[in-house]
Amino acid sequence: MSLKIKLLFSLAILAVAIATPLAAQIGGGSIVGTVKDPTGAPVPDVQITVHSQETNEERTATTNSDGYYEFPLLPSSPATQSATRKASS
Repeated sequence: MSLKIKLLFSLAILAVAIATPLAAQIGGGSIVGTVKDPTGAPVPDVQITVHSQETNEERTATTNSDGYYEFPLLPSSPATQSATRKASS
């Protein structure tokens, strides 16, 4: 193999090695959690709201039967989180 081909091959490997971690960065985050009552039992049907203080955007999620909720791919900005559940009759 000539020196020129080896150099081009090495540069191609280096470019892929550098670009792969950069492509994985999304510039935000996610919030996941579980809502439980004081006894540790999961609480379903709780509405969770995340409010971005920077963009004033709100996203909502509802806990599942295990009390689990998630907000994937949130932008990087300060936010508040709140939870509400209607009282059962």
